[in-house]
Amino acid sequence: MEDILWEMILSARLMMPDDSSAERLVEGVLHQATFQAENDLLTGDVREHLNMLLNEEYRFRGNLYLQ
Repeated sequence: MEDILWEMILSARLMMPDDSSAERLVEGVLHQATFQAENDLLTGDVREHLNMLLNEEYRFRGNLYLQ
């Protein structure tokens, strides 16, 4: 799981202009993943699912993390 988290952080750093906004982006993904896991909505390959959430979070809320 730690490797997946580092991969997400590195991907987010490529998407966002600075490390702080990248960390906020990953934090948003982890909140979504936690909610989904608690409600039995997190299924299939974890790495693939988290990457999908990262891309969605970036598309829909990435600009909010720039503040």
